[in-house]
Amino acid sequence: MVDEDMPLAGPSKPSLHVRPARRSRKAKTKDVDPSSVAGPSSEPAEVEAARLARKEEKKKRKAMAASRVRVDEWDCVPIARTAVSKVPPIWSNDGRFYFTVSGSSIHVHSATPPAYERLSTFGTGENGHSRSITAIVLHPTNPMQLITSAEDGTVKVWDWVDGRLVRTLTFAENGKVWQIALGLVSGKWFVFANVGVPKQNHDPSKQGSGYYLHFRVMRIPLTPATPAAHSQPFAVGKLSYNPTALIISPKFTYLVALSANKAYTYRLPSQPSAPSWKPSCVKFVSDQNFTCGAFAPDQTLSGRPDEEWFATGDVKGVIRLWHGLTSAFRAVDSAAAAQVGSGDPSKALFPDTEKRLPTTSLHWHAHAVSAIAFTPSGAQLLSVGEESVLVQWHLATGKKEYIPRLGGQPIISLAVKAGGRGVEEEWWVRMVDGGVARVGSASGHVTTVGQGVRLDPLRPKHDSKLLYPLAVHPPTRSLVLPSSHASTLQFIDAHSSSVLFDLEVAPSNRVSRRDEKELEPVSVEHVAFTDDAPGATRWMATVEGRKGDEVEGGGLIKTLKFWKWQGDRYVLSTQFPRPHGSADITKIVFSSTPVAQASSSQAQLTHPYLITASADGTAKLWQVKQAKRPDQGKGTKKPAAIELYWANRSTFSYRSLPIYDSAFSADSTIIAFAHGSIITLWDVEKNVLLRALDGLPDARQIGFVGSESRHLVAAQQQRGVAVWDLLSCEVVWSNVNTPCHRLLASPQYPFFLAVHEPNHAEGTTAMTAYKPTTSSPLRTVKANSKINHLILLPPPSGTAPSLRSLQFAGTSYFGEIYRFGDSISKDVEVGTNSIKSSGEKQMSIWQEMFGKDAFLEVEGYETIEDEIKAQEVARKKTGNPAEVYEGASHTLPPVSLLFDSFLEQILVPKSAIKAVEAEETIVYEQEDAIVAESVVRQEKLRDVKQEDVDELEAFFRDTLKTGESSQKPKKLLPNGNAKGSKLPNGKGKVGEQMATPSKAVKLVETPNSTNKDVEEDEDDREVVAQSTTPGSGKKRGKKRRAPKGETS
Repeated sequence: MVDEDMPLAGPSKPSLHVRPARRSRKAKTKDVDPSSVAGPSSEPAEVEAARLARKEEKKKRKAMAASRVRVDEWDCVPIARTAVSKVPPIWSNDGRFYFTVSGSSIHVHSATPPAYERLSTFGTGENGHSRSITAIVLHPTNPMQLITSAEDGTVKVWDWVDGRLVRTLTFAENGKVWQIALGLVSGKWFVFANVGVPKQNHDPSKQGSGYYLHFRVMRIPLTPATPAAHSQPFAVGKLSYNPTALIISPKFTYLVALSANKAYTYRLPSQPSAPSWKPSCVKFVSDQNFTCGAFAPDQTLSGRPDEEWFATGDVKGVIRLWHGLTSAFRAVDSAAAAQVGSGDPSKALFPDTEKRLPTTSLHWHAHAVSAIAFTPSGAQLLSVGEESVLVQWHLATGKKEYIPRLGGQPIISLAVKAGGRGVEEEWWVRMVDGGVARVGSASGHVTTVGQGVRLDPLRPKHDSKLLYPLAVHPPTRSLVLPSSHASTLQFIDAHSSSVLFDLEVAPSNRVSRRDEKELEPVSVEHVAFTDDAPGATRWMATVEGRKGDEVEGGGLIKTLKFWKWQGDRYVLSTQFPRPHGSADITKIVFSSTPVAQASSSQAQLTHPYLITASADGTAKLWQVKQAKRPDQGKGTKKPAAIELYWANRSTFSYRSLPIYDSAFSADSTIIAFAHGSIITLWDVEKNVLLRALDGLPDARQIGFVGSESRHLVAAQQQRGVAVWDLLSCEVVWSNVNTPCHRLLASPQYPFFLAVHEPNHAEGTTAMTAYKPTTSSPLRTVKANSKINHLILLPPPSGTAPSLRSLQFAGTSYFGEIYRFGDSISKDVEVGTNSIKSSGEKQMSIWQEMFGKDAFLEVEGYETIEDEIKAQEVARKKTGNPAEVYEGASHTLPPVSLLFDSFLEQILVPKSAIKAVEAEETIVYEQEDAIVAESVVRQEKLRDVKQEDVDELEAFFRDTLKTGESSQKPKKLLPNGNAKGSKLPNGKGKVGEQMATPSKAVKLVETPNSTNKDVEEDEDDREVVAQSTTPGSGKKRGKKRRAPKGETS
């Protein structure tokens, strides 16, 4: 360990103190500044006026120089947003489309799995909502229209086919609409809404809290009497607190508004007497505050189809079933009639009455119930919550079933997609991180819908200064940041906003018990990668942390982990719990990977270093070591395997000053640490202090600039930048007024960037580029978002870094991830070329050699194979038919509905077979149409003469007249050798007399060769025709074996 209490001064390079130089410059400034002079009488008035004029001229020149620097503006392209809507999706009547909301936008998706492609988006223009959408429903009479409500106090009707606005219904100016419900009263459709109406004398400073609103239930006709008329809203009732749900019964008899622990139940009139009718109300009181509610379907298994009842969920996880609405209102009517002496309930003295009904309680959730929904048959009630579990309540038997581990995140919304002929009923749930999962009601299969980038929604709320650990993965050039759970990293494609893969760094419990203290999740705080050097091992380092409890001794619990890249995934190599004790780790950074030299006599290091710095003033240098692991088993001759692991090499400390930032030089020989008022430089190999530099009162960020790392730049927390030349260890330039909220400096770039603090009034973030040799800005740009943390994205492969081709990825104060920079709109979408090329069928090697039309029969065989595969896919396209019957019998559809679908999965339709036969006919017709003879006719062939035909005729006549032997030929071995033969060609021993043919075979001269000097060897069983044409290059004549019937 190297502990330095004082700066070490070498004889050749004395330590540098730049503060006297700064004082001398200030002194010169004071001589020029008239304000620093004792009084105006000390010098003549003319001299003072001249100095003031020169000062003003200098200011003008600076202003003109600053105006010449062009300020570019960048649009920020969102990669992911943290705002997740709690509004559940809805489906069209035919089930082909479904609709979701995000902010003030409405999205139309295809309901075809597995892509669920987004088809269109509307509602973002001037006619759209100015605030977030709170509810969306289908139009009751026109299935091509949607109705939405928002926090801007309006309800809008949309044509979702054309994406145009039909009409706007205004409930409250400067108010809010939280929930809506559609009801039919006396043949006319009304929109009922929970509305927040502003108070007359409200404090604008309390506008965000909600205390400035009156809470009302209001109604307005869905369709005005005339197209030009504007309907006015009517008040239905008052609410005491902020409403949480608004539900209406299937027969439009009751309207229930849930607010705090009261269920305001309104009985809608069947025949209203006046346009300004007001229904009677009964308040049902509960012990806990409500969170959600839903009415049971019209036809249920309760045996009382005429009774309408509803269910509610509360903050304690209890679900209550409310029955007896008819008897409750009958009692209220009787009491009101008795008080006024009339049977007209509209004359009751107390129209709002609080009552308690006997309810049925269902309790399983440990936390608040987020949403509940009934199945279309009414046999089951579904509930979700923070536990990430879908609970099925069987109302007839009182039993329950669970579908756990739906995503590891709290569930905030629930929707039921009705089934149809051959279509399974589905239950869709949305997580707090934006992920959506669907569950099959019969099969219980869980699949994700539109997996995208998910962000941790709790990280911005815990600490606004806690930054996302952004990094770039060199092998895949993807962006790395924490997922929805802080202990998981996700590798995303910044261009397409898609997730490549996830890595769970620290497994942890994601749900806490209700009566215990909320568990603080383990979060990944730092991520670093080695550079993508060819042939080198690729490493990743992570630091995860949390606060320790009393049992663990308090403090911070940090864990350092090293991961090795295996080509497509990371494998944990080494981990160090509490590498710096209970101190906070402020920075981790890898050095560049050195290149191995083959000429070196000793083993050259081919692995980088890692430096970790902490707030207690210590920094540790880590390096890779090797260990031999012998193979298991005795007597093995395999060499021992070599394992790589990380170990601590050295520790640095300077006067116990905290370390805020650290950086490696380009050649990894120098480490720089920022201690605030002091910056220290250390030799990596010798572990000695080289210099202690001062120049800024509070240096918090540092970095080397340029490939030679000659310059070192440092910045303060908000303002102040200084640059040193490390050859002379002197300050090149410094300015304590230069704004610098974040410093971006790297040895890969010959410049550095000073990011200004975001302008909250304009909603922009500016950044300025500087050269280390001058304080004049090279370029100034603005991003149209408030960026809190950002990184430079690497340039494309084979492209040198340029000041005019900068691209960034950054996070805002609210956690959104953006991409911005030069040529963002010109980026080509990743995967376009691969998709186009994958659809083209590649030619075989024979087609490449002889042409595409040389082997027509190959395509025919491939087509037949494809058709066979298509038939197999047709049989398996809907899965295993036996899985239809997996599940409880009372949850399955009727057999009459399953029979046709079951047969369609087993039997191939006859039309499909005819289609295959038709395809085969078309293929053969194409083969006949293609002219392929030209390939053969290009070769010049010899004309066949009559003499050739006569010779062939004589050859076959003599062959057919050859007598057959009466003896059966001996059985020969497969290679042609007879039994006892010792020669490889099947002949007998030397000198042994062999059988000869009965007749000599006349060899016919063929057009392509000339046969001469043919001899008949009586000692040989074979007649051989040899070509004596020298250099002809032709093959030898074909051998014919003589019959064995005759022997000499």
